Amino acid sequence: MGRLGMSLSMDFQHLKGVLIDFDGTLVDTIPFLFKHYLSFLKTFGQEGSLEEFKTLMGPSLEEFVPILIERYRLPEKKHALISLYHHGLADVYKREGKLIPGAREFLDFCQHKKIKMGLVTSSAYPLIASCVEALEIKDYFAFIVTKENVKKTKPDPEIYLHALKTSSLLADQVLAIEDSRAGILAALNAHIPTIAIRNPYLISIPSGAMTTDSWKDLTLCFEEAYARL
Repeated sequence: MGRLGMSLSMDFQHLKGVLIDFDGTLVDTIPFLFKHYLSFLKTFGQEGSLEEFKTLMGPSLEEFVPILIERYRLPEKKHALISLYHHGLADVYKREGKLIPGAREFLDFCQHKKIKMGLVTSSAYPLIASCVEALEIKDYFAFIVTKENVKKTKPDPEIYLHALKTSSLLADQVLAIEDSRAGILAALNAHIPTIAIRNPYLISIPSGAMTTDSWKDLTLCFEEAYARL
Protein backbone atom coordinates (compact mmCIF):
# COMPACT_ATOMS: atom_id res chain seq x y z
CA MET A 1 0.00 0.00 0.00
CA GLY A 2 2.93 2.32 -0.57
CA ARG A 3 0.91 4.59 -2.81
CA LEU A 4 -0.99 5.78 0.24
CA GLY A 5 0.42 7.96 2.98
CA MET A 6 -0.31 5.19 5.47
CA SER A 7 -1.49 1.62 5.16
CA LEU A 8 -5.06 1.35 3.96
CA SER A 9 -6.71 -0.15 7.01
CA MET A 10 -9.72 -1.40 5.11
CA ASP A 11 -11.07 -4.92 4.89
CA PHE A 12 -11.79 -5.05 1.18
CA GLN A 13 -13.77 -8.25 1.59
CA HIS A 14 -16.34 -6.25 3.53
CA LEU A 15 -16.12 -2.99 1.58
CA LYS A 16 -19.61 -2.28 0.25
CA GLY A 17 -19.60 1.44 -0.49
CA VAL A 18 -17.56 4.51 -1.28
CA LEU A 19 -18.69 8.04 -0.37
CA ILE A 20 -17.12 10.72 -2.55
CA ASP A 21 -16.95 14.48 -2.08
CA PHE A 22 -17.70 16.65 -5.12
CA ASP A 23 -15.86 19.99 -5.08
CA GLY A 24 -12.12 19.57 -5.45
CA THR A 25 -12.23 15.82 -4.89
CA LEU A 26 -14.16 14.47 -7.86
CA VAL A 27 -14.53 17.63 -9.93
CA ASP A 28 -11.96 20.39 -10.40
CA THR A 29 -14.10 23.29 -9.19
CA ILE A 30 -11.74 24.95 -6.70
CA PRO A 31 -9.94 27.31 -9.14
CA PHE A 32 -13.17 28.87 -10.40
CA LEU A 33 -14.72 28.89 -6.93
CA PHE A 34 -11.69 30.86 -5.72
CA LYS A 35 -12.15 33.38 -8.54
CA HIS A 36 -15.84 33.64 -7.65
CA TYR A 37 -14.99 34.30 -4.01
CA LEU A 38 -12.52 37.06 -5.00
CA SER A 39 -15.06 38.63 -7.36
CA PHE A 40 -17.77 38.59 -4.68
CA LEU A 41 -15.58 40.45 -2.17
CA LYS A 42 -14.35 42.87 -4.84
CA THR A 43 -17.98 43.93 -5.36
CA PHE A 44 -17.78 45.46 -1.88
CA GLY A 45 -14.28 46.87 -2.28
CA GLN A 46 -12.72 44.05 -0.28
CA GLU A 47 -9.75 41.86 -1.14
CA GLY A 48 -9.80 38.17 -0.35
CA SER A 49 -6.86 35.81 -0.08
CA LEU A 50 -6.05 32.22 -0.91
CA GLU A 51 -5.25 31.58 2.75
CA GLU A 52 -8.72 32.69 3.82
CA PHE A 53 -10.39 30.79 0.99
CA LYS A 54 -8.72 27.55 2.09
CA THR A 55 -10.28 27.91 5.55
CA LEU A 56 -13.75 28.26 3.99
CA MET A 57 -13.61 25.03 2.00
CA GLY A 58 -16.07 22.38 3.13
CA PRO A 59 -19.12 24.19 4.56
CA SER A 60 -22.06 25.27 2.39
CA LEU A 61 -22.41 28.80 0.98
CA GLU A 62 -25.15 29.43 3.52
CA GLU A 63 -22.64 28.78 6.28
CA PHE A 64 -19.55 30.56 5.00
CA VAL A 65 -21.17 33.69 3.48
CA PRO A 66 -22.22 34.83 7.01
CA ILE A 67 -18.54 34.47 8.00
CA LEU A 68 -17.61 36.89 5.21
CA ILE A 69 -20.43 39.24 6.24
CA GLU A 70 -19.10 39.46 9.78
CA ARG A 71 -15.43 39.54 8.85
CA TYR A 72 -15.76 42.28 6.23
CA ARG A 73 -18.82 44.04 7.69
CA LEU A 74 -20.70 43.69 4.43
CA PRO A 75 -23.68 46.06 4.27
CA GLU A 76 -26.41 43.86 2.77
CA LYS A 77 -28.66 41.37 4.56
CA LYS A 78 -27.59 37.73 4.76
CA HIS A 79 -30.21 36.29 2.39
CA ALA A 80 -29.52 38.94 -0.24
CA LEU A 81 -25.79 38.26 -0.10
CA ILE A 82 -26.24 34.49 -0.29
CA SER A 83 -28.42 35.02 -3.36
CA LEU A 84 -25.78 37.31 -4.85
CA TYR A 85 -23.07 34.72 -4.22
CA HIS A 86 -25.17 32.02 -5.89
CA HIS A 87 -25.86 34.19 -8.95
CA GLY A 88 -24.41 32.66 -12.09
CA LEU A 89 -22.54 29.96 -10.20
CA ALA A 90 -24.54 27.03 -11.62
CA ASP A 91 -23.61 28.11 -15.15
CA VAL A 92 -19.94 28.24 -14.17
CA TYR A 93 -20.17 24.72 -12.72
CA LYS A 94 -21.68 23.42 -15.96
CA ARG A 95 -19.26 25.30 -18.21
CA GLU A 96 -15.98 24.87 -16.33
CA GLY A 97 -16.37 21.80 -14.11
CA LYS A 98 -14.05 18.97 -15.19
CA LEU A 99 -13.33 15.62 -13.60
CA ILE A 100 -10.08 15.43 -11.65
CA PRO A 101 -7.62 13.31 -13.69
CA GLY A 102 -8.00 9.61 -12.91
CA ALA A 103 -11.39 9.97 -11.22
CA ARG A 104 -13.43 8.32 -13.98
CA GLU A 105 -11.16 5.27 -13.96
CA PHE A 106 -11.78 4.89 -10.23
CA LEU A 107 -15.54 5.21 -10.76
CA ASP A 108 -15.36 2.59 -13.50
CA PHE A 109 -13.45 0.22 -11.22
CA CYS A 110 -15.95 0.57 -8.38
CA GLN A 111 -18.87 0.14 -10.76
CA HIS A 112 -17.28 -3.02 -12.18
CA LYS A 113 -16.80 -4.40 -8.66
CA LYS A 114 -20.38 -3.47 -7.77
CA ILE A 115 -19.26 -1.14 -4.97
CA LYS A 116 -22.12 1.21 -4.14
CA MET A 117 -21.11 4.84 -4.65
CA GLY A 118 -22.63 7.96 -3.14
CA LEU A 119 -21.85 11.61 -3.79
CA VAL A 120 -21.67 13.58 -0.54
CA THR A 121 -21.37 17.36 -0.84
CA SER A 122 -22.12 20.53 1.11
CA SER A 123 -23.01 22.22 -2.18
CA ALA A 124 -26.61 22.85 -3.18
CA TYR A 125 -28.12 20.33 -5.58
CA PRO A 126 -29.05 22.97 -8.20
CA LEU A 127 -25.39 24.04 -8.31
CA ILE A 128 -23.94 20.63 -9.07
CA ALA A 129 -26.81 18.98 -10.98
CA SER A 130 -26.03 20.45 -14.39
CA CYS A 131 -22.33 19.65 -13.93
CA VAL A 132 -23.10 16.04 -13.00
CA GLU A 133 -25.22 15.73 -16.14
CA ALA A 134 -22.66 17.43 -18.38
CA LEU A 135 -19.89 15.13 -17.15
CA GLU A 136 -22.14 12.08 -17.58
CA ILE A 137 -21.39 10.70 -14.13
CA LYS A 138 -24.87 10.52 -12.57
CA ASP A 139 -25.32 6.84 -13.37
CA TYR A 140 -22.27 5.91 -11.31
CA PHE A 141 -23.99 6.98 -8.10
CA ALA A 142 -26.69 5.16 -6.19
CA PHE A 143 -27.53 8.40 -4.37
CA ILE A 144 -26.47 12.02 -3.98
CA VAL A 145 -26.49 13.80 -0.61
CA THR A 146 -26.40 17.61 -0.69
CA LYS A 147 -26.87 20.45 1.77
CA GLU A 148 -30.64 20.26 1.28
CA ASN A 149 -30.70 16.90 3.07
CA VAL A 150 -29.19 18.10 6.36
CA LYS A 151 -29.29 20.94 8.87
CA LYS A 152 -25.51 21.17 9.27
CA THR A 153 -22.87 20.58 6.63
CA LYS A 154 -19.17 19.75 6.85
CA PRO A 155 -17.27 19.66 9.21
CA ASP A 156 -20.33 18.45 11.12
CA PRO A 157 -20.72 14.67 10.62
CA GLU A 158 -24.47 14.91 9.92
CA ILE A 159 -24.06 14.78 6.14
CA TYR A 160 -22.07 11.55 6.34
CA LEU A 161 -24.43 10.03 8.89
CA HIS A 162 -27.26 10.81 6.47
CA ALA A 163 -25.26 9.17 3.66
CA LEU A 164 -24.82 6.02 5.76
CA LYS A 165 -28.54 5.88 6.44
CA THR A 166 -29.33 6.41 2.76
CA SER A 167 -26.88 3.69 1.72
CA SER A 168 -28.15 1.20 4.33
CA LEU A 169 -24.50 0.49 5.12
CA LEU A 170 -22.44 0.68 8.31
CA ALA A 171 -19.50 3.03 8.81
CA ASP A 172 -16.97 0.16 8.68
CA GLN A 173 -18.41 -1.01 5.35
CA VAL A 174 -17.66 2.21 3.50
CA LEU A 175 -14.78 4.51 2.64
CA ALA A 176 -14.96 8.31 2.36
CA ILE A 177 -12.81 10.23 -0.12
CA GLU A 178 -12.24 13.92 0.60
CA ASP A 179 -9.98 16.87 -0.24
CA SER A 180 -10.68 19.46 2.48
CA ARG A 181 -10.00 19.54 6.21
CA ALA A 182 -13.69 20.17 6.95
CA GLY A 183 -14.77 17.24 4.80
CA ILE A 184 -12.18 14.90 6.30
CA LEU A 185 -13.29 15.84 9.82
CA ALA A 186 -16.95 15.29 8.91
CA ALA A 187 -16.25 11.76 7.68
CA LEU A 188 -13.92 10.84 10.53
CA ASN A 189 -16.43 12.13 13.09
CA ALA A 190 -18.99 9.80 11.51
CA HIS A 191 -16.44 7.01 12.22
CA ILE A 192 -15.90 6.36 8.51
CA PRO A 193 -12.43 5.34 7.25
CA THR A 194 -11.30 8.34 5.21
CA ILE A 195 -8.80 8.99 2.45
CA ALA A 196 -7.59 12.53 1.78
CA ILE A 197 -6.40 13.32 -1.72
CA ARG A 198 -3.50 15.71 -1.33
CA ASN A 199 -3.85 19.02 -3.14
CA PRO A 200 -2.54 22.62 -2.91
CA TYR A 201 -5.69 23.81 -1.12
CA LEU A 202 -5.59 21.28 1.74
CA ILE A 203 -4.32 23.28 4.71
CA SER A 204 -3.75 20.31 7.01
CA ILE A 205 -4.74 16.67 7.25
CA PRO A 206 -6.51 15.62 10.46
CA SER A 207 -5.05 12.73 12.41
CA GLY A 208 -6.60 9.42 11.49
CA ALA A 209 -7.02 10.06 7.77
CA MET A 210 -5.20 8.08 5.13
CA THR A 211 -3.71 10.00 2.23
CA THR A 212 -2.99 9.52 -1.44
CA ASP A 213 -1.46 11.75 -4.10
CA SER A 214 -3.95 11.07 -6.87
CA TRP A 215 -6.95 9.13 -8.12
CA LYS A 216 -4.58 7.06 -10.25
CA ASP A 217 -2.65 5.92 -7.19
CA LEU A 218 -5.87 5.14 -5.34
CA THR A 219 -7.20 3.08 -8.26
CA LEU A 220 -3.95 1.11 -8.44
CA CYS A 221 -4.17 0.48 -4.71
CA PHE A 222 -7.72 -0.86 -5.09
CA GLU A 223 -6.74 -3.01 -8.06
CA GLU A 224 -3.88 -4.58 -6.12
CA ALA A 225 -6.07 -5.19 -3.07
CA TYR A 226 -8.87 -6.82 -5.07
CA ALA A 227 -6.37 -8.95 -7.02
CA ARG A 228 -5.34 -10.52 -3.69
CA LEU A 229 -8.88 -11.40 -2.61
